[in-house]
Amino acid sequence: MIHFLLDSPEVAVRVCEVIYHLAQQETSSSSVLAPYLKDIITSLIAAAETTDAKLRSAAYETLQEVIRCSSIESIQEITHYCLTVFLNKLEQTIKLSSEDSEKQGDLLALICGVVHVITQKLNSCTINETKDVISKAADQIMKLLFQVFIICKRPAVYENAMLAIGALVCATGKQFEQYMKEFCDCFRTGLENFEEYKTDFVSIGVVSDICRALDYKVVRFLDGIYLPLIGKLYSKDLHWSVRSQMFSCFGDMALAAGVHFEHKVDYLMPGMEAAAKKCAQIDEEMVEYGNQLKVCIFKAYSGILQGCKRSKYQDMVLVPIVPPLFNFIKLVVKDANRDKSVVGAAVVVLGDLADALALGPNVKEVFKDHLPICSEF
Repeated sequence: MIHFLLDSPEVAVRVCEVIYHLAQQETSSSSVLAPYLKDIITSLIAAAETTDAKLRSAAYETLQEVIRCSSIESIQEITHYCLTVFLNKLEQTIKLSSEDSEKQGDLLALICGVVHVITQKLNSCTINETKDVISKAADQIMKLLFQVFIICKRPAVYENAMLAIGALVCATGKQFEQYMKEFCDCFRTGLENFEEYKTDFVSIGVVSDICRALDYKVVRFLDGIYLPLIGKLYSKDLHWSVRSQMFSCFGDMALAAGVHFEHKVDYLMPGMEAAAKKCAQIDEEMVEYGNQLKVCIFKAYSGILQGCKRSKYQDMVLVPIVPPLFNFIKLVVKDANRDKSVVGAAVVVLGDLADALALGPNVKEVFKDHLPICSEF
């Protein structure tokens, strides 16, 4: 079957479809495709060199699925090779003439997608030597992806490049700090220039990954990620589906930055209160989204409470958020459509509130006034 990948584009596309679906059934290194994975991957790379756009896309997408679904043990060696091949391809594609902008955009999106999957797969390996491949290649990967951001004009390219960065963040952890200055510029530009909500969704998810990976080290770059995000929160063109991701990200940011987030809370709270009120207006067709939004608002509150609990200015930072928090909890208590995840998030935030205010004189007064609401959970 593999040699048909070099047949006519029509035949090769069909072969890609077969391999794609077989790859999705992979469950172990002893599965159907395992003995042939090296040849399959090599042949897909060759097929991807075609000038036929449909076959090129099919070959890249199939290659991603084969790498994603196969065990790292069965493709470890060939995946190292793939990383080298596709970083070289990425460099060559970046250098394409502006006259080939359409082809360049297609290729950049496809190649960044493969780099994303390869990075994820190598990072999943338990062998340190294999994980080190990513750390050693990180400078080259980021240099190329930053160049992609400079020339990219399409949302799909930006999204796949961001996903590749997200995978690299998870693989490199605190080492990613060295790339943050350039990343903040790319993040801001993406939020400002692309209207597609999926692009925002991906970018914000990567910022959450960064906050979790860098932890306290994110403080140096806090304005670089917070200011574009808070600007987007209050923009008229913010898509409703991005709102939940955004509040979850603010929670991760507050938790990582600790007391350094205390000066950001005042600007964030009006947006959180407005979103909480919208939760009461969501119709039955949007129940799932409504529950997700509630959970993420609670996550934002939790991040603020945990991050700022050691603030010297609790009376000015934490105490003012208590009334809107309990107003939101009242809304959730009355909501017949709430699910277990919402209740769980509410219980967690109550624990975080008690923990945060335990360091100050106000905890008894706060909970005394709201015990009936707390008992509802």
